[in-house]
Amino acid sequence: MNKTNRMLILAGIILASATLASLLIQIFSEKKSWLAFIGWVIFFASSQAPALLVSRSSERACSGWWNRLRNRQ
Repeated sequence: MNKTNRMLILAGIILASATLASLLIQIFSEKKSWLAFIGWVIFFASSQAPALLVSRSSERACSGWWNRLRNRQ
């Protein structure tokens, strides 16, 4: 349950930040349309989507090569 809550909160943060960024793009751009807004939301959300896949074990696995390299020297 704890992992599910963490993922839901992270997904909400990603969606909120993607929506905010898309609103800023729409405010400062000359062409305003709902289709462009939805496209920007999808773009920003997909660029942040890998954050949903990160866990403690994957962080250790990704940084494990650094520890092995540092221990050799």
